[in-house]
Amino acid sequence: TWLMCQAVAKHMIAHKIHGSLINISSATSHRPQPNLVPYATAKAGVNHLSRALAAELAPHGIRVNSLAPGGIVTNMVREFLKTPDGKAAVASVPLKRFAEVEEYNGPLLLLASDASSYMTGAVIMVDGGLACAALQFPEHDLSRTEGRGS
Repeated sequence: TWLMCQAVAKHMIAHKIHGSLINISSATSHRPQPNLVPYATAKAGVNHLSRALAAELAPHGIRVNSLAPGGIVTNMVREFLKTPDGKAAVASVPLKRFAEVEEYNGPLLLLASDASSYMTGAVIMVDGGLACAALQFPEHDLSRTEGRGS
């Protein structure tokens, strides 16, 4: 990622090309999962690289952002999704499914287009709500008031 960003930025600066660099990180960069420490750490590094480059390249008219996808249905993942672990992974996503590859087209087009001309250093989470899943609370009976200061 670093080498590609470096090469593209040098070319864009040399030719006075304004535009957008888009790095792909992962939802695990914000919400680590078991057994993915090296992967999640590397993807968090991609997000930081994007933010640092955004600050450095902005004076040249170059925007740098990251897209952080969640689970994606690919040929490699399709069989995994049929296993108990795969079903548990899907159940952990608030939308209760993994994304189809095509569902990333819109966010990528946004980042690549002038529609995001004032956006740089951003990390767009496209993860079915996975990043906010840690904020889910058990359902409460709102008709009960004891223990709530009333």
